[in-house]
Amino acid sequence: PAIRGLSIACVIDPTLAVGGDFYDFIELPEGKTGVCIADVAGKGIPAALLMASIRSALRAFAPEAASPSAALKLLNKHTYHDTPAGEFATVTYAILAPDGRGFAYSSAGHLPPILLRGEQFVELSAGGLAIGVAPEESYEDELVALKPGDTIVMVTDGVTEAMSFHGDAFGKERLLSSLWKHRKLDATALAAQILWDVRRFVGLAEQSDDITIVVLRAE
Repeated sequence: PAIRGLSIACVIDPTLAVGGDFYDFIELPEGKTGVCIADVAGKGIPAALLMASIRSALRAFAPEAASPSAALKLLNKHTYHDTPAGEFATVTYAILAPDGRGFAYSSAGHLPPILLRGEQFVELSAGGLAIGVAPEESYEDELVALKPGDTIVMVTDGVTEAMSFHGDAFGKERLLSSLWKHRKLDATALAAQILWDVRRFVGLAEQSDDITIVVLRAE
């Protein structure tokens, strides 16, 4: 979407022809925009079917939810009662202010979004358990007031758990290093370079999981 004061970029690289990762942007009342990144357990067609169900449910609940945590609570209850035991998803859902200066978010078991502000990295860790685990789970919200130059990066664990030919994981520290190295690039180039850093690290090893990256840059 076009949001004043923000540049946005996304990349997705599934392991198979279809996968269980997704990102989405949802038009909300009062000029706000919902943004989510999610990772469904498993790969291939079963994961893709659950992904489609969760995406549709979130799109239905989000416009009526007063906060990210409220949307996740509704999504969690729906998913728990509508899927077999053992199927779950991790989700980060955020609401962006119309002027691009507010990032209200909540995470359900997902990797924390990373905020790079100046020379500091901040993990945004408010939230609760993964979607589909406990039907009455409650979620915490946090509001981040974005400043010009702030960068938020959200990824699925296909990034941090990408394995090299020698069996080493890409890990959080390499992700932070990649973000720092390419921090002066625009959002589109930054997302692409993080993906390429993961691919170079993996080398000849087979890709083990879907990879999704969402970058938000405050201007």
